Amino acid sequence: YSERKPYTPPRPGRIYSFIPGTLVEELVSQGDTVTEGDDIVVLDAMKMKYRLKSHISGKVTAVNVKHGDRVTKGAVMVEIA
Repeated sequence: YSERKPYTPPRPGRIYSFIPGTLVEELVSQGDTVTEGDDIVVLDAMKMKYRLKSHISGKVTAVNVKHGDRVTKGAVMVEIA
């Protein structure tokens, strides 16, 4: 297990859905400033709620989902610059 590398998203400025689900809450909006580790969205999948966090600090440039949207695995939900 010492050879395992931490997960890094394909593009750190994008918040992807790691599992299919329903968006319960978007915690940021376009123009907001976020810090690495801030909660961005809440996703409901498999009877659990997941808080997806920002991988970087920056400004939210796009929010591509809204409350109640069904998302697929790999969907870009939020973009940060």
